[in-house]
Amino acid sequence: MKDSRIQELKAISNQQFLKNSMKNLFCTEETQIHFNEHTKEIIRKMQAEQTILSPEEEKQLTAYLEEQFLLACYQANPYINFTSDQKKDIQKIYALLCHDIQQGLSCEAAEALHYQRIRSFLKKTNPSTYRINRNPDTEAKTFVCSEYSAQLQLKVLHIDESSLREPILDIGCGEHGRITAYFRSLHKQAFGIDRLKGTHPYLMNADWLAFDYGEKKWGTIIAHMSFTNHFLYHYQENDGTDIAYAQTYMKILHSLCIGGTWSYVPSVPFIEDLLPQDQYRVIRTPVTDEVDRTLVERIADEKHEDEKIQ
Repeated sequence: MKDSRIQELKAISNQQFLKNSMKNLFCTEETQIHFNEHTKEIIRKMQAEQTILSPEEEKQLTAYLEEQFLLACYQANPYINFTSDQKKDIQKIYALLCHDIQQGLSCEAAEALHYQRIRSFLKKTNPSTYRINRNPDTEAKTFVCSEYSAQLQLKVLHIDESSLREPILDIGCGEHGRITAYFRSLHKQAFGIDRLKGTHPYLMNADWLAFDYGEKKWGTIIAHMSFTNHFLYHYQENDGTDIAYAQTYMKILHSLCIGGTWSYVPSVPFIEDLLPQDQYRVIRTPVTDEVDRTLVERIADEKHEDEKIQ
Protein backbone atom coordinates (compact mmCIF):
# COMPACT_ATOMS: atom_id res chain seq x y z
CA MET A 1 0.00 0.00 0.00
CA LYS A 2 2.78 2.40 0.97
CA ASP A 3 4.72 1.56 -2.17
CA SER A 4 1.70 2.31 -4.35
CA ARG A 5 1.29 5.64 -2.55
CA ILE A 6 4.88 6.64 -3.32
CA GLN A 7 4.47 5.57 -6.94
CA GLU A 8 1.34 7.72 -7.18
CA LEU A 9 3.18 10.72 -5.71
CA LYS A 10 6.07 10.20 -8.14
CA ALA A 11 3.68 10.07 -11.10
CA ILE A 12 1.96 13.28 -9.99
CA SER A 13 5.33 15.00 -9.48
CA ASN A 14 6.32 14.04 -13.03
CA GLN A 15 3.21 15.80 -14.33
CA GLN A 16 4.04 18.81 -12.15
CA PHE A 17 7.59 19.10 -13.47
CA LEU A 18 6.27 18.75 -17.03
CA LYS A 19 3.76 21.56 -16.48
CA ASN A 20 6.42 23.94 -15.20
CA SER A 21 9.05 22.87 -17.73
CA MET A 22 10.99 25.81 -19.23
CA LYS A 23 8.85 28.38 -17.36
CA ASN A 24 10.66 31.45 -16.06
CA LEU A 25 10.82 31.13 -12.28
CA PHE A 26 12.04 34.72 -11.98
CA CYS A 27 9.56 36.43 -14.33
CA THR A 28 9.08 40.04 -13.16
CA GLU A 29 5.57 40.45 -14.57
CA GLU A 30 3.56 37.52 -13.25
CA THR A 31 4.31 34.25 -11.45
CA GLN A 32 4.68 31.50 -14.05
CA ILE A 33 5.15 28.52 -11.72
CA HIS A 34 2.10 26.97 -10.08
CA PHE A 35 0.84 23.65 -8.71
CA ASN A 36 -1.31 21.93 -11.29
CA GLU A 37 -4.75 20.47 -10.52
CA HIS A 38 -3.41 16.94 -9.95
CA THR A 39 -0.97 18.26 -7.34
CA LYS A 40 -3.69 20.27 -5.61
CA GLU A 41 -5.99 17.26 -5.64
CA ILE A 42 -3.45 14.94 -3.99
CA ILE A 43 -2.61 17.60 -1.38
CA ARG A 44 -6.27 17.97 -0.42
CA LYS A 45 -6.68 14.19 -0.37
CA MET A 46 -3.67 13.67 1.90
CA GLN A 47 -4.87 16.38 4.25
CA ALA A 48 -8.43 15.03 4.34
CA GLU A 49 -7.13 11.54 5.13
CA GLN A 50 -4.47 12.95 7.50
CA THR A 51 -1.79 11.05 5.61
CA ILE A 52 1.63 11.13 7.24
CA LEU A 53 4.62 9.85 5.29
CA SER A 54 6.99 7.58 7.19
CA PRO A 55 10.65 8.71 7.39
CA GLU A 56 11.56 6.05 4.82
CA GLU A 57 8.77 7.17 2.46
CA GLU A 58 9.80 10.80 2.81
CA LYS A 59 13.44 9.91 2.13
CA GLN A 60 12.49 7.93 -0.97
CA LEU A 61 10.21 10.66 -2.29
CA THR A 62 12.55 13.61 -1.65
CA ALA A 63 15.45 11.75 -3.29
CA TYR A 64 13.29 11.22 -6.37
CA LEU A 65 12.17 14.85 -6.39
CA GLU A 66 15.79 16.00 -6.14
CA GLU A 67 16.64 13.87 -9.18
CA GLN A 68 13.74 15.30 -11.18
CA PHE A 69 14.54 18.86 -10.09
CA LEU A 70 18.15 18.50 -11.25
CA LEU A 71 17.05 17.04 -14.57
CA ALA A 72 14.64 19.95 -15.12
CA CYS A 73 17.39 22.47 -14.31
CA TYR A 74 19.95 20.81 -16.59
CA GLN A 75 17.46 20.66 -19.47
CA ALA A 76 16.77 24.38 -19.20
CA ASN A 77 20.35 25.47 -18.51
CA PRO A 78 23.22 22.97 -18.85
CA TYR A 79 25.61 25.48 -17.24
CA ILE A 80 23.78 25.35 -13.93
CA ASN A 81 25.81 23.67 -11.22
CA PHE A 82 25.22 22.33 -7.72
CA THR A 83 27.71 21.02 -5.18
CA SER A 84 26.99 17.80 -3.28
CA ASP A 85 25.91 19.82 -0.22
CA GLN A 86 23.60 21.97 -2.35
CA LYS A 87 21.99 18.82 -3.75
CA LYS A 88 21.22 17.78 -0.17
CA ASP A 89 19.58 21.19 0.32
CA ILE A 90 17.24 20.39 -2.58
CA GLN A 91 15.98 17.34 -0.68
CA LYS A 92 15.50 19.55 2.40
CA ILE A 93 13.37 21.96 0.37
CA TYR A 94 11.09 19.12 -0.70
CA ALA A 95 11.02 17.72 2.85
CA LEU A 96 9.77 21.14 4.02
CA LEU A 97 7.06 21.00 1.38
CA CYS A 98 5.97 17.59 2.69
CA HIS A 99 5.86 18.95 6.22
CA ASP A 100 3.87 22.04 5.13
CA ILE A 101 1.29 19.80 3.50
CA GLN A 102 1.08 17.39 6.44
CA GLN A 103 0.62 20.31 8.84
CA GLY A 104 -2.48 21.41 6.93
CA LEU A 105 -1.16 24.41 5.00
CA SER A 106 -3.47 25.36 2.13
CA CYS A 107 -2.44 24.59 -1.45
CA GLU A 108 -1.96 28.28 -2.13
CA ALA A 109 0.19 28.87 0.95
CA ALA A 110 2.25 25.71 0.40
CA GLU A 111 2.79 26.66 -3.25
CA ALA A 112 3.92 30.19 -2.40
CA LEU A 113 6.34 29.00 0.30
CA HIS A 114 7.77 26.19 -1.82
CA TYR A 115 8.53 28.27 -4.90
CA GLN A 116 9.94 31.10 -2.80
CA ARG A 117 12.38 28.59 -1.30
CA ILE A 118 13.27 27.38 -4.81
CA ARG A 119 13.83 30.95 -6.02
CA SER A 120 16.02 31.82 -3.04
CA PHE A 121 18.01 28.61 -3.43
CA LEU A 122 18.69 29.16 -7.15
CA LYS A 123 19.51 32.83 -6.67
CA LYS A 124 22.07 31.90 -4.00
CA THR A 125 23.63 28.87 -5.71
CA ASN A 126 23.49 30.03 -9.35
CA PRO A 127 23.31 33.85 -9.40
CA SER A 128 23.92 34.02 -13.15
CA THR A 129 20.74 31.98 -13.72
CA TYR A 130 18.82 34.52 -11.65
CA ARG A 131 20.42 37.43 -13.50
CA ILE A 132 19.64 36.24 -17.03
CA ASN A 133 16.04 35.33 -16.12
CA ARG A 134 15.10 38.35 -14.03
CA ASN A 135 12.97 39.88 -16.79
CA PRO A 136 9.37 39.94 -18.11
CA ASP A 137 9.86 36.80 -20.27
CA THR A 138 7.49 33.97 -19.40
CA GLU A 139 9.91 31.30 -20.66
CA ALA A 140 13.31 30.67 -19.07
CA LYS A 141 16.42 31.42 -21.10
CA THR A 142 17.63 28.11 -22.51
CA PHE A 143 20.87 26.92 -24.10
CA VAL A 144 21.43 24.40 -26.86
CA CYS A 145 22.68 21.11 -25.47
CA SER A 146 22.69 17.77 -27.25
CA GLU A 147 24.58 14.52 -27.61
CA TYR A 148 26.71 14.34 -30.74
CA SER A 149 27.49 11.35 -32.90
CA ALA A 150 30.79 9.55 -32.40
CA GLN A 151 31.93 10.39 -35.93
CA LEU A 152 31.27 14.11 -35.48
CA GLN A 153 33.19 14.15 -32.21
CA LEU A 154 36.12 12.31 -33.79
CA LYS A 155 36.17 14.84 -36.63
CA VAL A 156 35.92 17.93 -34.42
CA LEU A 157 38.55 16.68 -31.97
CA HIS A 158 40.73 15.45 -34.88
CA ILE A 159 41.23 12.06 -33.23
CA ASP A 160 42.82 9.05 -34.89
CA GLU A 161 41.19 6.17 -33.00
CA SER A 162 43.89 3.73 -34.10
CA SER A 163 46.54 5.60 -32.09
CA LEU A 164 44.57 6.15 -28.89
CA ARG A 165 46.27 5.17 -25.66
CA GLU A 166 44.20 3.26 -23.13
CA PRO A 167 42.40 3.51 -20.84
CA ILE A 168 40.18 6.21 -22.30
CA LEU A 169 37.90 8.59 -20.39
CA ASP A 170 35.15 10.71 -21.97
CA ILE A 171 34.23 13.65 -19.72
CA GLY A 172 30.62 14.68 -20.27
CA CYS A 173 29.78 11.57 -22.26
CA GLY A 174 26.02 12.14 -22.17
CA GLU A 175 23.30 9.69 -21.24
CA HIS A 176 24.09 7.36 -24.16
CA GLY A 177 27.89 7.80 -24.29
CA ARG A 178 28.05 7.51 -28.05
CA ILE A 179 31.79 7.96 -28.56
CA THR A 180 32.54 5.77 -25.53
CA ALA A 181 30.36 3.03 -27.00
CA TYR A 182 32.15 3.45 -30.33
CA PHE A 183 35.57 2.99 -28.72
CA ARG A 184 34.35 -0.11 -26.88
CA SER A 185 33.08 -1.52 -30.17
CA LEU A 186 36.74 -1.35 -31.26
CA HIS A 187 37.60 -3.41 -28.13
CA LYS A 188 39.21 -0.45 -26.39
CA GLN A 189 39.06 0.09 -22.64
CA ALA A 190 36.85 3.18 -22.55
CA PHE A 191 34.67 4.80 -19.89
CA GLY A 192 32.52 7.90 -19.61
CA ILE A 193 31.31 10.19 -16.86
CA ASP A 194 28.27 12.44 -16.88
CA ARG A 195 25.90 13.93 -14.32
CA LEU A 196 23.04 12.24 -16.16
CA LYS A 197 22.63 8.54 -15.47
CA GLY A 198 24.08 6.50 -18.30
CA THR A 199 22.45 3.60 -20.11
CA HIS A 200 25.48 1.29 -19.80
CA PRO A 201 27.60 0.10 -16.84
CA TYR A 202 30.76 1.69 -18.27
CA LEU A 203 29.10 5.12 -18.10
CA MET A 204 29.54 6.53 -14.60
CA ASN A 205 27.03 8.93 -13.05
CA ALA A 206 29.31 11.60 -11.59
CA ASP A 207 29.84 15.34 -11.23
CA TRP A 208 32.97 16.15 -13.22
CA LEU A 209 34.00 18.69 -10.55
CA ALA A 210 33.85 16.05 -7.81
CA PHE A 211 34.97 12.93 -9.70
CA ASP A 212 38.17 11.20 -8.54
CA TYR A 213 40.28 11.16 -11.71
CA GLY A 214 43.23 9.50 -10.00
CA GLU A 215 46.94 10.02 -10.68
CA LYS A 216 48.69 8.94 -13.89
CA LYS A 217 45.69 6.76 -14.68
CA TRP A 218 44.42 7.66 -18.15
CA GLY A 219 46.10 7.23 -21.52
CA THR A 220 43.53 9.38 -23.33
CA ILE A 221 40.92 11.84 -22.08
CA ILE A 222 38.41 13.56 -24.34
CA ALA A 223 35.84 16.28 -23.68
CA HIS A 224 33.78 17.41 -26.64
CA MET A 225 31.75 20.57 -25.93
CA SER A 226 31.54 19.61 -22.27
CA PHE A 227 34.01 20.41 -19.50
CA THR A 228 35.85 23.32 -21.13
CA ASN A 229 32.62 24.67 -22.59
CA HIS A 230 31.29 25.04 -19.04
CA PHE A 231 34.69 26.26 -17.80
CA LEU A 232 34.66 29.01 -20.42
CA TYR A 233 31.09 30.01 -19.53
CA HIS A 234 31.82 30.37 -15.81
CA TYR A 235 35.12 32.14 -16.53
CA GLN A 236 33.28 34.73 -18.63
CA GLU A 237 30.56 35.04 -15.98
CA ASN A 238 33.24 35.46 -13.30
CA ASP A 239 30.85 33.79 -10.87
CA GLY A 240 33.39 31.99 -8.69
CA THR A 241 32.63 28.55 -10.10
CA ASP A 242 35.48 29.09 -12.57
CA ILE A 243 37.91 28.58 -9.65
CA ALA A 244 36.57 25.06 -9.10
CA TYR A 245 36.90 24.42 -12.83
CA ALA A 246 40.51 25.62 -12.85
CA GLN A 247 41.36 23.33 -9.94
CA THR A 248 39.64 20.38 -11.62
CA TYR A 249 41.35 21.16 -14.92
CA MET A 250 44.71 20.62 -13.22
CA LYS A 251 43.47 17.42 -11.52
CA ILE A 252 42.51 16.08 -14.94
CA LEU A 253 45.97 16.84 -16.32
CA HIS A 254 47.58 15.12 -13.33
CA SER A 255 45.44 12.04 -14.02
CA LEU A 256 47.15 11.56 -17.41
CA CYS A 257 49.91 9.00 -17.80
CA ILE A 258 53.22 10.37 -19.05
CA GLY A 259 52.65 10.51 -22.80
CA GLY A 260 48.89 10.62 -22.27
CA THR A 261 46.73 13.25 -23.96
CA TRP A 262 43.62 15.27 -23.28
CA SER A 263 41.71 16.42 -26.38
CA TYR A 264 38.92 18.94 -25.92
CA VAL A 265 36.89 21.66 -27.52
CA PRO A 266 36.54 24.61 -27.01
CA SER A 267 40.02 25.75 -26.11
CA VAL A 268 40.65 27.65 -22.88
CA PRO A 269 43.81 29.67 -23.64
CA PHE A 270 43.59 31.68 -20.40
CA ILE A 271 44.77 28.57 -18.51
CA GLU A 272 46.54 26.67 -21.30
CA ASP A 273 49.07 29.49 -21.68
CA LEU A 274 50.01 29.13 -17.99
CA LEU A 275 50.91 25.44 -18.18
CA PRO A 276 54.62 24.67 -17.60
CA GLN A 277 56.15 23.86 -20.98
CA ASP A 278 58.54 21.29 -19.50
CA GLN A 279 55.56 19.22 -18.33
CA TYR A 280 52.88 19.76 -20.98
CA ARG A 281 52.81 20.16 -24.74
CA VAL A 282 49.83 22.22 -25.90
CA ILE A 283 48.59 22.15 -29.50
CA ARG A 284 45.73 24.52 -30.36
CA THR A 285 44.13 24.44 -33.81
CA PRO A 286 41.02 26.10 -35.29
CA VAL A 287 37.75 24.24 -35.78
CA THR A 288 35.88 27.30 -37.04
CA ASP A 289 36.67 31.02 -37.19
CA GLU A 290 35.46 31.34 -33.59
CA VAL A 291 36.25 27.98 -31.97
CA ASP A 292 39.56 26.20 -31.42
CA ARG A 293 40.32 22.68 -30.23
CA THR A 294 43.19 21.78 -27.93
CA LEU A 295 45.34 18.72 -27.38
CA VAL A 296 47.39 18.66 -24.19
CA GLU A 297 50.07 15.98 -23.83
CA ARG A 298 51.66 15.27 -20.49
CA ILE A 299 55.36 14.92 -21.24
CA ALA A 300 56.93 14.88 -17.76
CA ASP A 301 56.19 14.78 -14.04
CA GLU A 302 55.89 17.92 -11.98
CA LYS A 303 59.26 18.90 -10.60
CA HIS A 304 59.69 19.05 -6.83
CA GLU A 305 61.30 22.06 -5.15
CA ASP A 306 64.64 20.29 -4.55
CA GLU A 307 64.82 19.32 -8.24
CA LYS A 308 64.11 22.92 -9.27
CA ILE A 309 66.97 24.19 -7.07
CA GLN A 310 69.43 21.74 -8.60
